[in-house]
Amino acid sequence: MEYHTFEKVGQFFMRKKGEMLAGKPADDDFYGIAYQAGKGYDFSTSQIHTMIWQTGGNIWDETQIPKGHAEGVVNSELSVKGFDHFLRLLQYMPPVAKTGTMDIFKTDELFREGKVAMNIEWIGLGEASLDPKTSKVSDKLAFGLMPGLRGADGKLVRWSQIGGQPFVLMTWNTDLQNKEAVGFVKWWLSPAIQNQYAAGGGQSAIKTVYSDPKYATYRPWNRVWAPSLDWQKDMWHVPQFFELLTQQQDQYDLAITGKQDAKTTLDNIAKFQENLLTEAGLIQK
Repeated sequence: MEYHTFEKVGQFFMRKKGEMLAGKPADDDFYGIAYQAGKGYDFSTSQIHTMIWQTGGNIWDETQIPKGHAEGVVNSELSVKGFDHFLRLLQYMPPVAKTGTMDIFKTDELFREGKVAMNIEWIGLGEASLDPKTSKVSDKLAFGLMPGLRGADGKLVRWSQIGGQPFVLMTWNTDLQNKEAVGFVKWWLSPAIQNQYAAGGGQSAIKTVYSDPKYATYRPWNRVWAPSLDWQKDMWHVPQFFELLTQQQDQYDLAITGKQDAKTTLDNIAKFQENLLTEAGLIQK
């Protein structure tokens, strides 16, 4: 699916309470689409990065240290276009989308309550949608790849923000602690354990595991898991991560709630990041 089709889904399924939906009057207002747009944690950042990358824009690129700048990249014309696209689609979502509180848990709740036709969601929350005890749409689900955008060459671009939590070894670990930790990681990443984990509802990023035909039989969304892994990008891996994320989330929220436009938002973010990273020595003029 392309994002222009996703937008048409949003347009098509908008209904007011009492209007006809699936052959009968809607019990409540119904909305076309949803994705995360929350101020907390990284809830707006993850979706906005995805749409900026697909448009051809970028975030500050740490692989270009110390010559790579934030200004001129974070607020480039293509980055602004991607963020504008994100903001435009909010009109086809429940009103909570423009309050800064529509995080992944809210989108999941709205979808399970049958109030949204299509939801872009972390698959870690998918299980509850399949359970009739927690979902009104458990018998009406289909899973697919996230939408993409056509590039200049006509090919579909599907970049998205990677999610998950890493194993972290601290610099103050003892040699014994590092040995034990690495041993655990090797055990955890072994094919047998990864298959056992995936069969229980988890996900594996080990290619020999997720490429095995049996992987698609574990959960209904696994058939689209492998193709998505080729399109993952990540945010920053620098000590200034917290400052970068929180300032960006605050700025994104101002745009989501209608207090400033996309260009002003990205200009503010780019300036802050340029100054912060220059002071840290990660950008050199």
